[in-house]
Amino acid sequence: MKPYRKHIFICTGKSCSSKGSEEVLKRLREILDEKGLKGEIKSSKGGCFGVCGETDPRGGFCPTAVIYPEGGWYRN
Repeated sequence: MKPYRKHIFICTGKSCSSKGSEEVLKRLREILDEKGLKGEIKSSKGGCFGVCGETDPRGGFCPTAVIYPEGGWYRN
């Protein structure tokens, strides 16, 4: 098995789930499948990433995703 090019984790902790993270993960998986990228990009549920308590003038960090190997964080 060759390694994945990217690995995307979507937070499915309590706060992120209440703001639609499960739906985000479902849609992400649909898009990866539609584009034929399931073998190159892996998507996974992540537990709480612990950033919901951070102050953000846009109203919070949920839902949150992180993409490896770069370690880029995405929110809202």
